Amino acid sequence: TMFITPNLPRLRILFAKNYTDNLSEEVKKGYNEKVNQGWMPHQPPIGYKTVGEKGRKIHIIDEGVEYLVRKIFELYDSGNYSLKRLEKEVFKLGLRSKRGNRINKSKIHEILINPFYVGRFKWGNKVHNGKHKPLISTELFDRVQSLLNSKSTPVHSKRNFLFKSLL
Repeated sequence: TMFITPNLPRLRILFAKNYTDNLSEEVKKGYNEKVNQGWMPHQPPIGYKTVGEKGRKIHIIDEGVEYLVRKIFELYDSGNYSLKRLEKEVFKLGLRSKRGNRINKSKIHEILINPFYVGRFKWGNKVHNGKHKPLISTELFDRVQSLLNSKSTPVHSKRNFLFKSLL
């Protein structure tokens, strides 16, 4: 008589795969529920902070950084600042990353194009209306988007040549 034993490693892999698939579906359901309620299920961008207990966290404006983030939009809207110059200016004003470093120009660009600051957020391939308080007006955001998409974005050189404007 021959006793046939099942292939236990394969069976364990099958159960583990089923468990992870189920867990993934539950997480997606939770995220979608949060999005349907008007809350972004991830960390908010700079200028906002997360408050509340697990499962009920919401995003509110971070008063310590609010002015500096608004200043980024206002300075860029003035038309006198390139992203590089803006990077230097907000560093002088005191805006830092979470680790205390300078916020580079690509991060500043991310801030300038992020609809979160006007009360919306991207989730998946859609933009949703959020329940968080906007940091800037839609008009300011739209003007900044126009400047970013125009070909006449300000470029500032490091040197001011003597007869630059005359020639």
